[in-house]
Amino acid sequence: MFGKDLKLSIKKVVLLEKTILDRVVELIHKVPIFRESAKVTINRAQQKIRANYQIQQTKKFTIEDQVLYVDSSNYHEKLESK
Repeated sequence: MFGKDLKLSIKKVVLLEKTILDRVVELIHKVPIFRESAKVTINRAQQKIRANYQIQQTKKFTIEDQVLYVDSSNYHEKLESK
């Protein structure tokens, strides 16, 4: 192209690259490290969520407690077909 010969240095790349099997074995040995790192990250994120959004304490009602009950007629009208 444009009077120049293209040269690929594939031989250098092949010698430097690991085989697929070597790469798979290397990744298999790193799996426990990745797993532990993921656990730490998930725990940290869950703690952050718990700190930002505290669980609201719900009121436990017992028998004979008086509560406000609203029976809205608009709610029932929404469900009816027109």
